[in-house]
This record gives sequence, structure tokens and C-alpha cells, in this order.
Amino acid sequence: MKTALLLVAVLASLTLPTAQMEGPTVTPMLLDESAHKAAVKASYQTNVKTIYFHLEEIIKKILAHKTKWTNKYNGDLAKIAAEVLKHKNVAKQKEKKYMAAKGKAEAAKAMAKTKNKSWQKAKNKLKQTIKDAKKQKKGLKDLYIKGLKQKEGEICMIRKIECMVAKFNGEADLQAKYCGACKEKTPSSSADNGGEWVKGANGATCDATCKARGKTCDVSELNKLTSNAKVGAAFKQAGYTCKGYHAPRNYPGTPFSTARSDDCAPVIPGKTVTCSGNSHGHHAALCYCK
Repeated sequence: MKTALLLVAVLASLTLPTAQMEGPTVTPMLLDESAHKAAVKASYQTNVKTIYFHLEEIIKKILAHKTKWTNKYNGDLAKIAAEVLKHKNVAKQKEKKYMAAKGKAEAAKAMAKTKNKSWQKAKNKLKQTIKDAKKQKKGLKDLYIKGLKQKEGEICMIRKIECMVAKFNGEADLQAKYCGACKEKTPSSSADNGGEWVKGANGATCDATCKARGKTCDVSELNKLTSNAKVGAAFKQAGYTCKGYHAPRNYPGTPFSTARSDDCAPVIPGKTVTCSGNSHGHHAALCYCK
């Protein structure tokens, strides 16, 4: 009997209340969707502002380099001008000595002749210096303009990136500021300088195409056709509509038309082409004749 009572007591002590067995009550937690969206938007806007900040910093550096480039260009021009002025002053001094010697008596004729030779030599030196200065100035100007165009292109590329970010973010005010800030220039038209765009025969060089029209080929205009839009516009002025676009090239005969689906080929940016060759007999070169 005692054993039975002890067994019942032990079993009772092992039996736990239902609530204790089930453990603590779990309270379900729901995600606040509106708060989550607001946090994501705030984080995104912060990232966008960071992008704008870094892009503007890049532009500041480009503009600073542009100013430095301009100052160097002006300094080089000043040096050339100083060199010309130096030789001009020397020539004037020689001329004064010659004129002074020439006005003296007959006994000074030999001296005057010597002075004349010295003066003529100084004049020739001045003439050559002016000629060299013109070449140097042209070379500096070409480099300066090329550098400015390169900086404009870099800034334009950044503006386009800022435009895409503004469009993606739906920011109308920034779209108005950045989009359309850079417009691609169209190739020269026949009204600009008396020239015209001409599509040559397959395999023909631009020199031959322009010569047949009593004109000469201007290779500088060909080198400007560095995009599909530009080469397409130039072909259109020549009376031809491109069926598609070829990868850019710079071998003789570029820009050209293949008359295939990969039709019109622009020039590789930064490269130069020629009017005197055509590498492929099935390519029709686009020429600027004036």
C-alpha cells in the first residue's frame, strides 16, 4: 500500500501544467512596409547625392586643367611674339646704321656696302623668324583646340551620366539641368564653305572622286565623322540613306558604305584618315569636295 502511494506521488510530480509544457506565448511581429520603403528611398537618395557630388568634383578638376592649358597656350604665344619682336628690333638697328653710313661721303661707300649686307641678312632672318612663328602658332592653336574639344567631350560624357541618373530617379529639375546640355555637332554642309559631301564609286579614292568634279578633297572634314549620327547625316547630304552602321575604322577609304546591313562606317575618334586611298574595292568612300 505504501509503495502504491509513493508511485502515485512520483507520477504526480512528473506531470507539468499544460501552460508550462507549451512554453511562453509567441507574439507575431508584422513588417512595417511603409517605414521600410521610406528607409530604402532615403538610402537611395543619399547614394544619388553622393554620385552627383563626385561627378561635379571630376568636372571641377577638368575645368582646372582647362584653365591651366589655356594659360600655357597664352604663355607660349607670348614667347613667340617676344622672339619676333627681338629680331624686328635688330633689323631696325641694322637699318639705322646702314642709312647713317649711306649718307656719308664717298669714302664711306665700302662701309655702307658692308652695313647693307648686314641689314639684308637681318631682314632675311626676320622674315624667316616670322614664317617659323606662324607655323608654331598654328601648331599651338591646333593642339589647344584639340585639348579644349577633349575637355568638352569629357564634361559632356559626365553630363550624360548625370542625365541618366536624374531620369532613373525621376528628378525633373535635374533632368532640365543635365539632359540636353551636350548636343552632338552635325558635319559641315555644302553651304558652310562651298564644299559638298559626295559618295564615291566602289573602290575609288576621294582624291579621284573630287578631282572628277573639279574640286579637292578636304580630309579634315572626313576626320570629324566620328559617330553613327555624324556619318549618317553626311551620307544623307550626299543623297544616300544608310541601311545600318559598321564599326568605326581608320584605314584608307574611311568613312565608307558597304551597302550591306552593316552599311556606313564612321572614323575611329582620335584617328586620322586619308583622301588618297581606298583599302577595299567594294567600299564606297564618303568624300568632302570643295
